[in-house]
Amino acid sequence: LERAAADAGLYYLAEMADVFATRKLRICDDSAGRIGINFLAMNAVSGLVEQSLNPQNWLHNSLHPNERGHQAMADVLQEWLTRRPDPAVPTDPAPAQEQHPGPTRSLEAIMGDPGFRHCGTDPSIPHCDLQTLQWAQAQLGTLARRSIGPLVLTILGLWAGWLWLIWSWRSRSRLRA
Repeated sequence: LERAAADAGLYYLAEMADVFATRKLRICDDSAGRIGINFLAMNAVSGLVEQSLNPQNWLHNSLHPNERGHQAMADVLQEWLTRRPDPAVPTDPAPAQEQHPGPTRSLEAIMGDPGFRHCGTDPSIPHCDLQTLQWAQAQLGTLARRSIGPLVLTILGLWAGWLWLIWSWRSRSRLRA
């Protein structure tokens, strides 16, 4: 990324790579006040009613920084800007070798390419280990534990309301008869 930024004539903010670690924020497995990203953010987008009611938009902030994460990132950027109050416009160095990507390939073509390494073809890639699966399972377990109470209370409330409705209907039926 740093080389690509330099090739494009942009600054690379290296401190952003470990912003959560330096700000003592976790990505997972901690209390809600110390986590810097959302796992599954079950909130609708702001905007038009159609956008808010569309279930496809309800998970839009999942796996993105939350308010603490964004604040930590903003603090790092502010510190960088404070050290460089008037950053010079980077020069536009010519890349070492001009590369043209050619036509855009489909995801199916890329994943089917035997030269493209991914978890399905090369399990030695570090992020392909079971820890990722275990982390996701732990996060889903936490979500289920947090959701089960409200879900049970909702079901019990609906059941009690239904019982009251049946009792009320039968009481009125008896009075009429």
